[in-house]
Amino acid sequence: MNMFNKMFRILVIGVSLFAFACSENPFNPAMIDNISTSTDYDFSTPTKVIENLVRAYEQKNIELFKQCLAEEFRFELIASDADDIGIDMDGDGIKDSWWGYQQEILTHENLFENGSNSYPPPDQISLDIPTGIITWYEDNEYADLGYLHTDVRFNLLLQFNTGQTFSASGYSRYYIVNVGTDVEPHWSIIIWRDNSWL
Repeated sequence: MNMFNKMFRILVIGVSLFAFACSENPFNPAMIDNISTSTDYDFSTPTKVIENLVRAYEQKNIELFKQCLAEEFRFELIASDADDIGIDMDGDGIKDSWWGYQQEILTHENLFENGSNSYPPPDQISLDIPTGIITWYEDNEYADLGYLHTDVRFNLLLQFNTGQTFSASGYSRYYIVNVGTDVEPHWSIIIWRDNSWL
């Protein structure tokens, strides 16, 4: 991955993490709620999870985003990025290269709704993942847990009414698991791994 893309990716994640740390912003008025209230989203296949993830970003819909993640979810950074954007998850004073469900939800609440002291939430978010060509694989690393995985290229664009934009692109590996039943499956993302070094 070239340095330009890495810097933008770190900037976008950094803005999100800064928003996580600074959820109260008196200079950021409430935005008009454009989030669909429908809860009838289909999670019956692995690919539908990714389609719903894209939909959640584009609608800035935190409730739909939550439905995309399993409760045991973890986001895994590239290890070399931990010093720049990692969080100390185990209290040992060292930034870890992963974080869990609650941190991911708080980060996205700020990205979608609250913004930070430096930036309001984007007026428009575009997440491009080519869902039409996704192939899922059984995973040897987690074979006993029934996880499937796929590697996808993403392009993320944050747009502000001021004309300012931030963009990032790279690769992600999504591990998903069926948290429903065989009769009524509900697939969810259990691990989201940044593979942008590919």
